[in-house]
Amino acid sequence: MDVERGGSAPPRTPASDKESAMPLIEVKQIAGRTVEQKREIARELTEAFVRATGAKAESIWVTIEDLPKENWATGGTLIADRPA
Repeated sequence: MDVERGGSAPPRTPASDKESAMPLIEVKQIAGRTVEQKREIARELTEAFVRATGAKAESIWVTIEDLPKENWATGGTLIADRPA
């Protein structure tokens, strides 16, 4: 936004809010990965966010949503309808 033309700058999060912020990382994927793979996904995403932002790992939420192939499409075609 153009502050010089009367607009307002976007709100900034003070550095002290790092501890209170609750970042949420959402993963949507086709169903089929194991619980162990999901653990690894959650761990890796959390570690990457910590490295990039300095946030505490305990404050980071990761959700993993498994979608059946018949609920996911790309290019107008359901994944369930594509050849294996």
